[in-house]
Amino acid sequence: MTKKQRIDFINDTFSRFDDAKNHGHSNNWWHPTANRIAYNVKMHSYADIDTLREVMTTLQNDYYSDDMLQQEIYDEQDQACEMLVEDIKEISLAEDTSLAGSSGGWLEVTYTVNFESVDDATDREDLLAYYREAKELEKQESIVADRIEKAHTSYNKYMDSKDYYADMVENMLSNDEIKSSYKEHAESLLAKIN
Repeated sequence: MTKKQRIDFINDTFSRFDDAKNHGHSNNWWHPTANRIAYNVKMHSYADIDTLREVMTTLQNDYYSDDMLQQEIYDEQDQACEMLVEDIKEISLAEDTSLAGSSGGWLEVTYTVNFESVDDATDREDLLAYYREAKELEKQESIVADRIEKAHTSYNKYMDSKDYYADMVENMLSNDEIKSSYKEHAESLLAKIN
């Protein structure tokens, strides 16, 4: 690789991260934050409360309101996002991760950039060091982008499956737990009356 090719690679990589597309300050695209890349994680599959109710027991259907079920769905999605964020932290040198956008449809990852743009007069040792840093940054970002894309695709497929609804029901209160809850509630009401 020639010196010019290395310089071009360093400068292109630096510019791509410096001018990264993200929600930036004030949660908009017009004031991006350097070194933060936004990945699209908007959902294409949605959990359906009616489908969920079809696999719930009669007692669970009586106990859970639509609002409660919607909250269960949101909580499960939040947990899936948190697991992805933790995975990204483990596999990369990302400084920070956060959800952005009005509906949280973007996962933003902030990278550490340990080099700057260069020119023809840059010292050879600095040039090689910056080149290695730029290559490593490109590699890290590629790994993160791939992991996010695979996890996002997989999660959308999961939400369209019977397993998703079965898992949701499994994580809800069981019939015995609901009966116990009703019994405790009735006993506390009787205690107040007496």
